[in-house]
Parts: sequence; C-alpha cells; structure tokens
Amino acid sequence: MKIWILTIALLGGIVSSHAETEPERQSSCIACHKSLSDPRLSAPTVGISDDVHSDWGITCVDCHGGDSSGLTKAEAKARSAGYHGKPAPEAIPEFCGNCHSDGERMHDANLSMRIDQLALYRTSIHGRMLKKGDTNVATCVSCHGVHGIVPVKDPRSPVYPPNIVETCTKCHSDTQRMAGYTIPDPDPEGFGEVPLPTNQGEEYMTSVHARAMYEKNDLSAPTCTSCHGNHGAAPPGVSHVSSVCRQCHVTQADIFDESPHKEYFEAMEHPECTSCHENHAIGEPSDEMIGDGENVVCRNCHYDGDSQLEVAAEIRGLLDSLHTSILDADSVLTRATVSGMEASEGWFVLREARDGLVKARNVVHSVDVAAVAEVFDPSVERAREAQSLGGQLMGEWRARRKGLVISLILIALFAVALYWKIKEADRTNPPH
Repeated sequence: MKIWILTIALLGGIVSSHAETEPERQSSCIACHKSLSDPRLSAPTVGISDDVHSDWGITCVDCHGGDSSGLTKAEAKARSAGYHGKPAPEAIPEFCGNCHSDGERMHDANLSMRIDQLALYRTSIHGRMLKKGDTNVATCVSCHGVHGIVPVKDPRSPVYPPNIVETCTKCHSDTQRMAGYTIPDPDPEGFGEVPLPTNQGEEYMTSVHARAMYEKNDLSAPTCTSCHGNHGAAPPGVSHVSSVCRQCHVTQADIFDESPHKEYFEAMEHPECTSCHENHAIGEPSDEMIGDGENVVCRNCHYDGDSQLEVAAEIRGLLDSLHTSILDADSVLTRATVSGMEASEGWFVLREARDGLVKARNVVHSVDVAAVAEVFDPSVERAREAQSLGGQLMGEWRARRKGLVISLILIALFAVALYWKIKEADRTNPPH
C-alpha cells in the first residue's frame, strides 16, 4: 500500500512539475524579451496581451517563426525551426496578407473580416510606390501598429475615427519625410507638378468636418480615409472629387449635375465641389459665399461685368430676404411665447419656412434664379404667415393686458367707494 502511495505521489509531482514548466517554456519569447534592457527589444511584450491576435491564439512564432519552447536564444531562433525574425518593410503587406487574404482562416477568426485588404493596398499610392522600391511609404504596421494591435472599433486603435487624422499626419505632416514627393498641380495652367503639402491635417482641424467629429462626437463625420480610402488610399483626381463628396452630399450633387457649372467644370477640368468649398479646410457653408461682393467664391471665376455675377446677386437677394423674414417672424413669436401666449401654430408654420430656406440654399447649386425663386416664394409666404400669427398673438396679449388694467382700475375704484361708504355709515350710525 505504501508503494502505491509513493508511486502516486511521485507521478503527481512529475505532472505538477510539468504543469508549472510548460507555460514557461511556451512563453520563453516573452519571458526573455521582457527581461531585456534595450527598450526596442522589450517593448513588444508590453501590449501583446491585449493584442487581438493573442485573442485568436496567434503567438510569437506564428509571425516570426522559431521555437518558443527553446530555453536559449540559439534554440528559440534556430533557422532550422523556421525563424525569420522581423520582416523587411517591403515584405510587410505580403507578410500580413498571408493570413488576412486567407478566407478560410479569417472566417474562423471573424466572419465579418474582409479579405481584400492586400489587393486594395496593391492598388493604393502606398502600394504602388512600395513596389517601385520606396520603403518610406506606409504599410500595414504604419497604421495599425505592430504588437498590441486592437480591433478597429476599439477607441485605442490608431484607425478609430477620431484617431485617424493623427495617424495619417504622423507621415503627412512630417516635412522631412514628405520632402521630394510631388502631386499634379491642381491649376490646369500650372507647372505640372508641385511639392506635396504637409498642412492637410492642420487645415482639416479647422473644417466643419473636424468640428462635427471632435466637438459633436459624430463618428460618421469624414476624416482622411473617408475621402482618400484606407487600404486602397489614393488622392482623388479632379474627375473623382465629386464622386467622393456626393457619397454624403447626394442632394447637392444631383442639383449641381443639372446646372451650367457641370459642363463648364468638366470642360475646364476644375474639381466640382472643392472649387467653391476647399478640400481639407472645408468651412461652414453660408449665404455670404454667393453674390457679387468682394469676398464671394463666385469671384474665383467671375469678374466685374460678368452677367453671372448679376445672377448670383439675385439669388443672394432672395436668400437674404427669406432669412430676414424668418428672423422677423422668430422675433415676434418669441415675444408672444415669453408673454405666455400659446404660439405652437406659429412655430409650426415658421419651421416650414426654415425648411424652405435650407432647400433654397441647396438649390443654389443649380445657379438658376427661377429654381431658387420656386422655393423662395412659398417659403417667404409661410414666414410672413408665421409673423402675422405672432402679431395677432401680441395684439391679443395687449388687448388682454389693457382689459386687465381697466379691470384693476374698476376694482380699485369700487374698493375706494366701498371704503367711503363704510366710513359714512360709521359716522351716521356710531357704535353704542
């Protein structure tokens, strides 16, 4: 009996010893690198536990090869064990694509994961330049990181929408890194090629899109990748700008397509939307952009004496008139509401007028006075109706106020008369 107990104890010790040492042997890569003093070699161990690949069971050797059970550097990094270490920059897309282009493997990890990223990258400006031998361009790890990669929907991800601008500008705002790169001159009569600018991020942060993203927390607001693409990133050419913008601004694009500008812009090879609205520093659209004044965008192409400036002035006049009518109606309805009058009908009518102003501002893209007037006429009528309703409420309020004053005066006179009547009664019939 004692022999059996001893045998079981020894076997238990062996199993226990094996259970303790096996994890250590399997994580020898991390255990070793974590102890190294060189931060370049120890840094990969910091975020690896949160890396999405770790969640999928992918270990160091799945990417770098070698033998993670080796207890010495020579054993762990033996070429005979398939060790190939850090991939060269030009090899990274294909390196990542080994898994990310494998439909069966990716579907096992995440059914929603796309498997065309490598194909798209090859079509991108980055991919084409890398193929030509330019290892300065962005690859997978430039945007997603290396160790500690988290899902794209994780707020910590470099490609989470609010982080994209910072990720892209790490390269594109670096004047030294961008030195020597050029783009086609946007001016058809320009010099052919101009230096690639490095202020895109700075300009974007002043835009209406950036305010929507960072002030209103609108994650659907456009960022770099919304217009340029992500894996298939490329600067949109003149003919593609409208296609990019109309992905969101469908109504404006449809109206523009019916305008005389459409034909002229195509003939002159002018980018449609950005000619008036800029590209990265897109400002809040306003009525001040149109007309015949000194700072209107119409003067980017038109000059004094041009009949089209007269058209722009007419359209601006209609917009200003409708806007003024809405402000007047808003003012009187506000006074009525503050005065305690029930003004919901007036506010409802005014909302229709406001909707008409929004529509009229969209129709401006037609550059057609008649088309704008078609929206203007019923809208200004509704604004005046709302103002009239507000005026009626204020008239009723004044009448009620006047009636209240008269009532208070009559009550006061009655009280005075009653007082004197009581006093007279007291004198005539003094108390005993």
